[in-house]
Order: sequence, then C-alpha cells, then structure tokens
Amino acid sequence: MSQDLKSERKEYLRSLIPGILCCTALGLGAIFLDSLLPPGVPTINYVLIAIFIGFLFKSLLLDKVDKEGILEPGINFSARFFLIAGVVLIGSRMDLGEIMLIGGNALLMVALAISIAIILGGWLGKKGSGQRGGHLLGIGMGICGISAIMAAAPVLQSREKEVFLAVGTVMVADIIMLLGLPFLAGFMGWGEEFTGYLAGTVTANTAQAVAVGHACSITAGSIATITKSARNVLLPAAIGLMAYYYVVRGLPTGEKLEWSLLWRRFPKFVLGFLFFSLLTTLGVFSTAILDVLNSSSQIFFAICFAGLGAGLNIALLEKKDLFTVLSGMGILLTLFLFAFLWIRLVLGLN
Repeated sequence: MSQDLKSERKEYLRSLIPGILCCTALGLGAIFLDSLLPPGVPTINYVLIAIFIGFLFKSLLLDKVDKEGILEPGINFSARFFLIAGVVLIGSRMDLGEIMLIGGNALLMVALAISIAIILGGWLGKKGSGQRGGHLLGIGMGICGISAIMAAAPVLQSREKEVFLAVGTVMVADIIMLLGLPFLAGFMGWGEEFTGYLAGTVTANTAQAVAVGHACSITAGSIATITKSARNVLLPAAIGLMAYYYVVRGLPTGEKLEWSLLWRRFPKFVLGFLFFSLLTTLGVFSTAILDVLNSSSQIFFAICFAGLGAGLNIALLEKKDLFTVLSGMGILLTLFLFAFLWIRLVLGLN
C-alpha cells in the first residue's frame, strides 16, 4: 500500500470521528430518556426518541454551528455502519428452534402473511414513491417491524426518507393494534388462543406484539410471543429473496444470472445475522452474554437512528409520502383479515 493511500485513509478516518462521537452522544441520550419513561408505554421507545433528538439537533444546532460540514461525514457513516452492526447482533435474539413450536398450519399462516405484506407493499409502492420503498414497508409490516426495516434497508438500497417513513408507519400501525385489538377481542368475545394468534401475526414490532397479547390475557400473550418469534426467524429468508429479486431485476435483457454476481451483491451482514442466530439456537450464549449482545445492538441502533434523524431533511417530504402511511394501513387491514380467516377456518379457533 502506497504512503499516499495510507495518508488518505487516515485522513478519512479522522474526518469521521467528530460525527461518530456526536451520534454516539445523541444515541446514548435517547436510551437514557427511554429509561425514564414509565412502564407500559410500548408505543414510544428509544428509536423514535433517537430520530427526534437527531432531527432536533440538526434543525436547532447543526445547520448553524457546523457550516463547514465537519460532522457530516461521521453522521452519514454512523447511519450506515451502526445499522449493519446492530442488524448482525439482533441475530442473537432469534432462536431458530422456536419456529417449530407453533405447528405446521400456523407456520404456513405466518409465511403467507409475510409474503402477502411484501408483495402488497411492492405493488402499492409502484403507485407511490417506488417499489423499493414499498417492499421495505412490506418487510417491516410483515416480519418484525423496525428491526426488519433496518435489516432490509441496505439490501434494498433504501433512501433515508424511505426508512423514516417505513419506521413511522409501522409504529402507527402498532399503536392501532395496541389500542384496538384488546377492545375488539373483548367486545366480540374472541377466545384467548384466537386473539393470541391474531396479535402475533399482525402486530409488527415484537415488544408491541407481546404487549397486545398480554393486554388480552396471559395465554394470549404467550401464543402471541411464540407466533411473533416464528415471524422473526424468517427474516433472513426474506432478505435473501429480496436480494435475489433485485439482482435478477437489474440484469440486462437476455443476460443469465451468474452466482458470482449474486454473491457480490448479496448482503454479507446477513451471514453474520445467521451466525449469531445459529449460536443462540445451539445454546452457546449464556444469559449474561445475550444481555450484553442485546444491549450492544440497542446502542448501535440508537447511534444509527440518531444519525438518521440528524441527516433527515424534512423539506424532502412531499404530500405523496402520505401514501406510504396509507399503504401501511392497507397492509395492516389485509393482514388482519387474512389472519382472522385463517385462524377461524384453518386453525378452527373462535
């Protein structure tokens, strides 16, 4: 390696430090503020707080005190690097063995629900801001909310605005589920198992799915947790299929897919995700190590979302972006109706 190249790399790394330190401070601040929230407020968490304080920092301070853009390289780097690092570590939360606990028919329901969300999201995206953004939303709604969105964003080469809209939409959808399903289940007299499967299949984020189920009963909460876990462990398969789809879609007309090309385009961080999932499934990690890994992924995501908020240009949001939110509500309704019919007609529950 030439001396000039070494010097350029050192200079580049030095240029990242101020922005990384800034995002780290904002991200840790978001986690601290999240710890001050009273128990039982699952609709607000460190993710939204990190985006919000990152955006406030940009609006109130960054544009005024950093006119030379010293922080910008590190902020952009933080939004990308800590995203990938966080996604790799969330693999430690996925026990692949749990996918078999819900039974064949329920597992098929989960797989079909994910497929419906992604396909519908892509179709609606074509009519709105773009298919990639629609697929990102569909993955978030269909699998595991914010975690799935952050894992799929690099694969889909999503823009910051698309990530922001997808995250906001799944949070709105989960608020609707959290406030509506327990009331609706009680009013309609649905059974605990029925409600648990419904909560676990339709609610996007894991914490919210568990909260929705337990808001109905302990039994419903347990079933919702297991069903939601089955959705979560299907994340790598969905990301792999999306990578394959967009590689094939980008080929010139008549050119055949070469596996070497797919390997070059394949998001390597998914392998890290699977590696940590496998170790968790095999019981390699102790409870203490799992706690450290989970805390580390939370910190990495907080830094990433702070960078996302600090890099967000609200002026780029347009009226047509409201269509993304409406699309999310359409996906939510579709998943709800599908799960309702499947649980009643196939699983035979009321």
